[in-house]
Amino acid sequence: MSVELTIQEGRWSPSRLRGFLEGWLPHAPVRVLGGMPWQSSRVGTWTWLFGEGSVRGCSLRLKTSLMKAGTLHIRLNMMASRSDWSLAHGLARGLLKAGGGRALSPDGRVLRAEDLSDSAVATEALVKMREDVMALQSKLAGGAPYAALPTPAFSLIVTPRMLPAENDAARAAIALEEHLREMAARYQAAEPVTAMLLPDRSTLSVWERDEALMYFRDHVGVQRGSDADEGVVVPAAKAVSIFGSRLEMVSEERDRYYVPALVPGTAADEKLLADLAAAGEPLPQFMARFQEQQANIFGS
Repeated sequence: MSVELTIQEGRWSPSRLRGFLEGWLPHAPVRVLGGMPWQSSRVGTWTWLFGEGSVRGCSLRLKTSLMKAGTLHIRLNMMASRSDWSLAHGLARGLLKAGGGRALSPDGRVLRAEDLSDSAVATEALVKMREDVMALQSKLAGGAPYAALPTPAFSLIVTPRMLPAENDAARAAIALEEHLREMAARYQAAEPVTAMLLPDRSTLSVWERDEALMYFRDHVGVQRGSDADEGVVVPAAKAVSIFGSRLEMVSEERDRYYVPALVPGTAADEKLLADLAAAGEPLPQFMARFQEQQANIFGS
């Protein structure tokens, strides 16, 4: 369940907010590792921040109106870590100091300075995490195979076996937080791989043997050496089967995965490359077929 802080009556425009954030980030209470470029939509201008120790990160949205000053919304989602809470509330303190206004809790209560202090935030974060763990336990006990915790960059997939076998709710929350923090750190550090659209409208994603977040939709290319001609292309479903438990699902659609980096020279990874090569088609041959198809289309 999400938590949203609102800052009203501040002096904010999209350009002023961008300038503030650029200056604030180096001084944030949590080192910011990444996020999303500013986005504009019908709900306003927004961005997303991911810090050291984050699980879900936090989002910042400015909703503007011609008749009044813009309203800011800082959002934390289910199982946000204590680092996420520190980041979000540190951001709220900075925005109030720079732009004035007043901060409101999700239930509309005006927040005082002490409500935004590090100690108050740490206590509130743990209470909320305990509630979130109970909600996840209830959902997964009902037969759901997993629960997805999405971010703009990836989803964290929580399965029943990941839930701690702790009787103490606080310990269970901290144990799950640690597990999710480790997952999120790996996913955030991995290189996102863009799927290439082929002439027949199918897609090809190429794994260059590094840590990656990539789509397994139609075709998966694998670099076997430094030369592109050494690559092979494998049907996505077959590739998923060959990779097996190495893959970690990072989307509810079951078509995007975290792929760990290859460790050259190890028996297991050499076998992985051999199995993929045996199941695939040489990359130059695969691409030549599509070039021939295009030539036939334009030549007809």
